[in-house]
Amino acid sequence: MRRIHATNPNNQPRRGARAAATVERQAGRSLGRRIWVAVPARLVLVSCGEAPTVPDLTGVTADGVAAGIFAPMGQPMPRATEEQRMWFERGKAVAQRTMGPSDGLGPSFNAVSCMACHEKPAVGGSSGRYRDFLMLEIDIDEVEEFGVQVLPHYDLNDVRTPTDSAMTKISKRNAPAIFGTGLLQAVPGEELIRLSDPDDLDGDGISGRVNYERGELARFGSKAHSLTVEEFTRAVLSRHQGISSDILPLERKAQLPIPLGKHVQASESDFDDIPDPELSEDDLFALISFVMLLAPPTPDAPTPTTVAGRETFLDIGCGKCHAPLLNSPLGGIPAYTDLLIHDMGPELADGLPLALASGSEFRTTPLWGVVASGPWLHDGRAETIDEAIRLHGGEATGVRDSYVSLPPQDRQNLIAFLESLGGRELANEGMLPPDAAAPAVGELGGPGQSLSNAEQEQFTTGLHLFDRDAPIGEGLGPYFNGDSCRACHFQGAVGGAGPPGVDVIRHGVVNSDGQFVAPALGTMAYHYTTDRTSRPPVGDGVNFYEARQAPPLFGLGMLERVEADAILDLADPDDADGDGVSGRAVFTPDGRLARFGWKLSFPDLREAMRDAMSTELGLSVPTSPGSTFGVTKDSDDIPDPELGSYELDAILHYMANLGPPLRHHDDPATEALGEHVFNTIGCGSCHVPSLPTPDGPVAAYTDLLLHEVMPLDAMGIAEGPAGMREFRTAPLWGARHSAPYMHDGRAWTIDEAIRAHAGEAAAPTQWYQALAQKDQDALVAFVLSL
Repeated sequence: MRRIHATNPNNQPRRGARAAATVERQAGRSLGRRIWVAVPARLVLVSCGEAPTVPDLTGVTADGVAAGIFAPMGQPMPRATEEQRMWFERGKAVAQRTMGPSDGLGPSFNAVSCMACHEKPAVGGSSGRYRDFLMLEIDIDEVEEFGVQVLPHYDLNDVRTPTDSAMTKISKRNAPAIFGTGLLQAVPGEELIRLSDPDDLDGDGISGRVNYERGELARFGSKAHSLTVEEFTRAVLSRHQGISSDILPLERKAQLPIPLGKHVQASESDFDDIPDPELSEDDLFALISFVMLLAPPTPDAPTPTTVAGRETFLDIGCGKCHAPLLNSPLGGIPAYTDLLIHDMGPELADGLPLALASGSEFRTTPLWGVVASGPWLHDGRAETIDEAIRLHGGEATGVRDSYVSLPPQDRQNLIAFLESLGGRELANEGMLPPDAAAPAVGELGGPGQSLSNAEQEQFTTGLHLFDRDAPIGEGLGPYFNGDSCRACHFQGAVGGAGPPGVDVIRHGVVNSDGQFVAPALGTMAYHYTTDRTSRPPVGDGVNFYEARQAPPLFGLGMLERVEADAILDLADPDDADGDGVSGRAVFTPDGRLARFGWKLSFPDLREAMRDAMSTELGLSVPTSPGSTFGVTKDSDDIPDPELGSYELDAILHYMANLGPPLRHHDDPATEALGEHVFNTIGCGSCHVPSLPTPDGPVAAYTDLLLHEVMPLDAMGIAEGPAGMREFRTAPLWGARHSAPYMHDGRAWTIDEAIRAHAGEAAAPTQWYQALAQKDQDALVAFVLSL
């Protein structure tokens, strides 16, 4: 393999031990992985050049700032034309669209939509730690060539993407906010070159450099390693969703809100069965328009405190990298960045070179909206803005030391100034706005019945605690899948199901006898660790992985009240009636009837919640009489319990009172026919239409029993008394909000879910497949109406 050497346009040799010029290509297609390596690539050549001059459409303000650029987070810039707003809305819909296999998702992926990782506190924002992703350096020939690879969490074929055996480094990334991105595209390259000082000629210790990729000036990404909004958007689609796209034709580039010139770009394709490109030209144009038109958040009006903070910010040198204003044809762009790469020192270094950036160099992050963009820094290690400043090193060491030595009031003023740069009104510890009220009775995500004032207050408190991101400093981890309850339960409304991008992964060994053996460390294959440079371990000899879909929580309090005798009366473990259905009731080791979890693991909501807090978030919980689930002591430095009784009780109250979804009728006549078909072919044998409670019947369409519903040759995870192919009958209410379906999300439609049933459900499945299309459609319509 040939190494390529290069210098940048200023004839400055590339720094770092691995100084190969980087030309991106896709390689290593086995297992669906994507690798960008320092080797010659197949490129679509559309020539080189800076973006053309952007016309000044609306002038500038009195202080030189481009006019018509600020808006609330998630909104388009006011300067946008009517036609651009149309493309903005279409692009927003593309960004929020859930992609499935039929759309080209995968085979490897991190998320099923763009806004899954750019959601907080509004569309276009950042995300919690549950959306972090991993980047690897791969020793391609294990001698001298290296490439940087995004490591997806999921694979449609293998469930979990394996870690490449040639990995030499790993680093976590937290998704950045993308507000104001189009304005950064409008800044001419000459402005970046003007701000650069690669040899520190002014002797201030700060030597910002322009990054170049394929001989062109780059500015996007954590290391300013991507050339344009178009290229960065297409790369993210490919690397994080597996969605291919073609380069926009030159005439479409010229029609973008910030016109793009001619650039060298790599072609994108993949090896699934969906024809490339998987994203249409119009959808790509709309998506890029949406990103370009997303407004930076409206800054607060100055106050004496924030004015003093800005003066301190500039006095101690923060503005040397976080430049207050960038010149552009639109006017001044107050992004507080120079779009240059700076050496941030060994503590922040990730060791991953990208383009000409070394392993310790990062692009200066724009500061508009910083108050609502936590956690902070490239890997989300900082839980406050103050901590983020204190973690600066390298070229920023002197400025950091000046900040630390400031009187407390001056530091507070500086932080107040940063918080005034837009988005303060939406800043929150979770996804919900700080003052968000709970949905009303009857609304999805609201209580199932009227509550007293005190009960309603506790319900709302529980909702916000359910939504709150748990910081590492309060006990999150060391291994975790989500950093809040809402991270996995949000479809339709907070408390709903979770899409494949947040699936839990279980794993173990299926031995030569076909028996499942749990690893010594447990069956959970975690996504994250609080260690930023490693991936959670998996068990020795593991040869089987299984995804677990996060189920909706709506109405579970009502299922908790179902009379135990009614559940036991439905059980027929020996199939005494000969109908082929042999549902089993399950008891916990201490004799309690289990009714929750895919494998009927938990007897009640309290135990299910305690287990989830410890297993999914890594939080220790209080000791509680009669409770046997959840970890009450762990080995980190945070005092136990990390979740208090008050918080636990409020979340439990919220979950117990979440109302079931109401029926939704689109076509009552068709749905009535579907209900008749449902009962006629035997679906109701397991999905029992109604169960009794002291408060009246509950129409959840479940029997709360275990059934073997997988083919005899299927492998699966055994759990407690539940066998490899046994699962609890899933409630059907709210099905329209909880796709995809089945325990592992294998079915993206109700039709696919029915056809995937086997075992005890083999007969109804065969009858369904033999139905006329009209009857099949009616049955699906009925289920979606529940």
